[in-house]
Amino acid sequence: MTREEQNMVLLIQQARGGDQEAFGKLYALYFTPIYRYVYVRIGVKHDVDDITQTVFLKAWQAMARYENQGKPFLAWLFTIARNTVYDYRKKKRDILFDDTPIRDESISLSPRNEEKELYDEQIILVRKALLDLSQDQQDVIALRFIEGRSYREISSLIEKSQDAVRAIASRGLRELRKKIGRRVSDEPEKS
Repeated sequence: MTREEQNMVLLIQQARGGDQEAFGKLYALYFTPIYRYVYVRIGVKHDVDDITQTVFLKAWQAMARYENQGKPFLAWLFTIARNTVYDYRKKKRDILFDDTPIRDESISLSPRNEEKELYDEQIILVRKALLDLSQDQQDVIALRFIEGRSYREISSLIEKSQDAVRAIASRGLRELRKKIGRRVSDEPEKS
């Protein structure tokens, strides 16, 4: 076990024992990947903020029961996030999509250049299309292409084989291309 892994195990043990400072460090380490995951799945910024906080609140409340079963701690957090997003969607069947792009540079995925407005429009188009995919496809695409995780990491996080993850990614990207192409062709010409 590397020094970093040993430190993580210690931090998790301290948080399991009720150490708020240790949990605060875990929060700081994992906030951005969880926030991005929720944002891609929901797309409504103020709801994303609330859901992300709910994920960490649930994690804190369940921390004493957390057991390392050979999976990364992040996999446990993603499971909580996935379930929280599912519960949110169940309660809000008719989610209105917020077209306001994220402006917080600490989590923004957009480049800084003069084509920012066009880029933001493209991001909105992709996010809307992502929301039409299956939950597994959304998970894999978000983890692979937004979080930059390897297929092996994703396999561990969502508890599916690497081959299954690759197949889900392939089908999801194919669907995404179809949906984006359809939306682009449906949009009126800008003059």
